[in-house]
Amino acid sequence: MAPIVMIPVRLTLRERGLLLVPAAVGCAFGLVLLLLPGNRFVGAEELCSAVGLGLALRQGDWLTARLPLVAALAIYTAVLASCVLVAGEGLGTPRVYLALAASAAALTSAGALLVQRRGQPRPAADVGRWLLAFVTLRTAVAGVLGTAALFFPAEFAATFSLAGVDLFLYRLGGAALIGFTAMGIGELRSRAWSELRTPAAMVLLLAGLCAVISLASLAIGERSSLGYLVALLASAVAAATIVELRRSGR
Repeated sequence: MAPIVMIPVRLTLRERGLLLVPAAVGCAFGLVLLLLPGNRFVGAEELCSAVGLGLALRQGDWLTARLPLVAALAIYTAVLASCVLVAGEGLGTPRVYLALAASAAALTSAGALLVQRRGQPRPAADVGRWLLAFVTLRTAVAGVLGTAALFFPAEFAATFSLAGVDLFLYRLGGAALIGFTAMGIGELRSRAWSELRTPAAMVLLLAGLCAVISLASLAIGERSSLGYLVALLASAVAAATIVELRRSGR
């Protein structure tokens, strides 16, 4: 009988380098979009994806890195697709091609690491049923909103009566939500707290930032149905995620 070869849980120096690429791209996207006027929700989404990868780098183990990497792979696949769609419509600009190049680099690194680690043994499921229901619900909401913003940005803006919006930003926001949707599906397949802890931190940070952004916008008179919806959803998700973290998923 052939010996069983166990893949080390600790990340190698090369794997940390691969992990650093999507983390740096997400951090750059997130800070720029969060600080500049426009749809700051997009910046919050991108920054929170980078935070998850940053936590994985700090922890240095595969269990922490896997689901944030799944999110990054989905995000930058969707960003790449949105850039191609925009360029195909004859609306390519330097920022579109910059986003295309950055997302291609992040996608390549994330994909290489995931392929390298395929077949890694998974930890046993140990989270409560209520958490699975919560993850299912927030994943479904992210999937619906992300798909709408990514593929139908004009219709998405019209639904919420948003005038003078940058449709490319809405595509990027949709791409980020698609990433969180993929991560949520990964959480439902894993059901192990050792892998779900970092996604919970990412979701809490995203929900908290979105709640603050939306409530601040409403307070200064920038009222829209999207702002009210985000304020409601983000506050509810933040509250439930705090319970998830306090109970360690049980």
